[in-house]
Amino acid sequence: MKKLISIFMCLLLTLSCAACGKKAEEPGKETAAQKEESKETVGSQSESKQPGGNVQEDVIKIGVLYPTTGSSSVIGLTCQQACIMAAEIINGSYPDLDMPLAAEEGLPNLNGAKIEVVLGDTQGDPIYGQSEAERMITQEGVVAIVGCFNSSVGLTISQICQQYEVPFINADCASKSLSLNNEGYEWHFRTGFVETATAEGYFDYMDALREKGEEINTLALVYENSEAGITASDSQRELAEKRGYEIVLEVSYPSSTTDVSSEAKKIKAADPDVIIHGTYVSDAILYTEAYKALNYNPKMLLACSGGFTTPQYLEAVNSDGNYYSCLDTWSISLGETKPLVTQVNEIYQSMYGADKMMDGVNARSFNGMITICDAINRAGSTENKAIFDALLETNIDAGKLITAYGIEFDEASHDNKHASLLMTQIFDGEYLVTWPFDSAGADYVYPIPAWSERP
Repeated sequence: MKKLISIFMCLLLTLSCAACGKKAEEPGKETAAQKEESKETVGSQSESKQPGGNVQEDVIKIGVLYPTTGSSSVIGLTCQQACIMAAEIINGSYPDLDMPLAAEEGLPNLNGAKIEVVLGDTQGDPIYGQSEAERMITQEGVVAIVGCFNSSVGLTISQICQQYEVPFINADCASKSLSLNNEGYEWHFRTGFVETATAEGYFDYMDALREKGEEINTLALVYENSEAGITASDSQRELAEKRGYEIVLEVSYPSSTTDVSSEAKKIKAADPDVIIHGTYVSDAILYTEAYKALNYNPKMLLACSGGFTTPQYLEAVNSDGNYYSCLDTWSISLGETKPLVTQVNEIYQSMYGADKMMDGVNARSFNGMITICDAINRAGSTENKAIFDALLETNIDAGKLITAYGIEFDEASHDNKHASLLMTQIFDGEYLVTWPFDSAGADYVYPIPAWSERP
């Protein structure tokens, strides 16, 4: 009897252990079969969220990445606004605007799909720009990125877009390092101009003034020691030697500077005929204040779009900015011969305030958004390669854009073949075209009047 009870207890214990063993396979611990099944499910989910895929047929996400905090935030915010406005025009119906995708609502080749703008902040820092680009692609599912103002940030964004094979539409970074034939950023497309074009614009203008009898011989190069400033000065130095101008001073300063009085004193002591400035808006304000404090003016001050050319600059310095000359891609005076410029500027004012006006930087951002949406529409798809191929076939006529040029990408560099520049001069708070002379909205003033002689 004892023997039978003992056998029975052993059997009971065995069954109990087996049950415990089954119970030990908790939900978090998968069997080999479950793991394989889970792997397949995750794989299919991952594929559906891959960058460039059609996440929703009626909504297409495009990243807009600019500095909205930090020293360049004032410009970055207006660039965002211009991109949002471009999406508003594309999503709505604006039949009076003679430009791509304005007449119909949404993208006609994708059943009227609407553009959703995904915003990001680079803080003007390459590291933040890189992480924001990756977030936009891997978490937000954007099919392209438009940006980003700072050339040093553009380099890191290009690296991320190259890694994920997502188009980066560089609307406003001028550094030649970004060109495909320099760094190999195949997914980078520049709709604006390259710094070499900026340098050529300065010297073409000075040459044109020389032909009119103006004496221009000596130059000072003043630039921020960032990617854009350093590479731009290289081009200017090279052209100065080729075209017979003497550089009497170079001033390089950090982007974080809050005082340029010592730099301004050096420039006054050198007394060049022309100062060529490569600055952002905060620096442009500082230099203007320093020159006035020293009661100093060169015969001419030349700057590029982005610092002296923004409405925020004139809001800060008012009439002290008069007579400075700026290479640019946009001027309200273009509206005299191209009504589209005036029409789009009026939409901008209706969205952001009657006291606001577009400028050369956010006009290029607007172009960037129009260009990528036009490519997506022509591709009839949000697949990466289809958009890439459509971008290479882009050919938007200058008459259908708010800048002075059209857009067509060079196959070797992915830079815009047609990007060109105007020279504007500030008169009573307006940037009026002074060169090319046959497109001028005002006669140039050279030399700049002394501070005591200004009205």
